[in-house]
Amino acid sequence: MSSAQAAKTIIDEFYDYLSDVKQIYIDIIPVLREEIDQITRDDVSALDDTIKLQQALVLRTRNFDDNIAGYMKRLGVSASTLTETVQGFPEDDRFRFYDFLGEFDRIVEQVDFYRDKCRELLQSKLYTLDKQLSGMPNKWESTTYDEKAGEITKSLHSKMFEKKI
Repeated sequence: MSSAQAAKTIIDEFYDYLSDVKQIYIDIIPVLREEIDQITRDDVSALDDTIKLQQALVLRTRNFDDNIAGYMKRLGVSASTLTETVQGFPEDDRFRFYDFLGEFDRIVEQVDFYRDKCRELLQSKLYTLDKQLSGMPNKWESTTYDEKAGEITKSLHSKMFEKKI
C-alpha cells in the first residue's frame, strides 16, 4: 500500500469516527427536548431516566480528545483545531470535511440551545421552590441541653454560641 493510499485510509477512518460522534450529538437532541418537557411537567422519575440516557450517550464520546490526537499522529499532522488539520488534506477530502464541520457546528448549536434551556428551566424551578420554602413558617425547633445534659430548652434560635458571664 502506498503512502497516499495509507493516508487516504486513515482520513476515511477519521471521517467515519467523526461521523459517529456527530450521530451521538444528533441522538442527544430529542433526549434534551424530552428533558425540557419533563422539567415543565415536574416529572422527576422520567427526568431521572432521561438524564441517565444522556450520560450514556455522552460517555460514548469520553475518549474524543485521545482519539483525535491518535488520528492526527497517524496522519503526521500537528494542528490545534480540526479546521487546521483538514487544511493539509487532499482537496476532495478537504471539501468533505468542511461540509461535515459546518453540519457539526449547527448540531452543536442546537445541543447547546437545548442544554441552556434545560438549565434555565431547572434554575427557575429551584428558585420557585426556594421561595416557597422560605415563605413557610419555621416549624422546626432546635433542642439544646445544658452543661449537665439535664435541662432541655426549646427555642427557635440555637443558643449554642451564647456565653454566660
